[in-house]
Amino acid sequence: MVRQLGVPAGLVEQLAMTSRNASPRIHNTSHDGDGGWFMPTIEKIPVALLNEPLEYIFAYHFHQRVVLATLQHFAEEASASRADADTIKAFLTHDLVLHHADEDDDLFPLVRLRALPEDGLGTVLARLDDDHRRDETRVEEIVRALTRRTEECSVRLSKGVCEMIQSYVTDKNHHSAVENGVLLAIARIRLARKDLKAISRGMKARRGLTH
Repeated sequence: MVRQLGVPAGLVEQLAMTSRNASPRIHNTSHDGDGGWFMPTIEKIPVALLNEPLEYIFAYHFHQRVVLATLQHFAEEASASRADADTIKAFLTHDLVLHHADEDDDLFPLVRLRALPEDGLGTVLARLDDDHRRDETRVEEIVRALTRRTEECSVRLSKGVCEMIQSYVTDKNHHSAVENGVLLAIARIRLARKDLKAISRGMKARRGLTH
């Protein structure tokens, strides 16, 4: 039974293949009077869900899928409205930063501590750590691209930036698929209630909350 909790050989690679189509596609079915495109609303995750940190992280991944699909749309159109660009920039410079800290400082260390050798998480966690470090440079580039010419009502994106965004979206979808399908699944089994409370406290403190 414990052996069944280990990461099967090739699972990460399987997730890499399926996650290429994991983000919700945004189709141009919603328009304003001039044929414009409407970005989906990125709703805030309820603060109360911080009491269940694994569910909060899972909910964040769902919100992130909307952001990634929006970025994909930006890349396909090589442009974004100023309002949409500002919304995505805010997510990347605030929500994403908090999320990476939640995982790097709270979740990953405890999962690494509690996991059993047969869970096979060593390589998975190392890869997730590497992903976060690699993401930093690309996110900075995306934010710079979305911040250019703030006086204009739209943002034009170069071919190089669009290609980089598409690469980021693909990699981030893969990353989230591994976290949802492997890391969180094992965390739900291995982490004790005291571990979850410790993660919850860290996440709340990071957001200026004490209860």
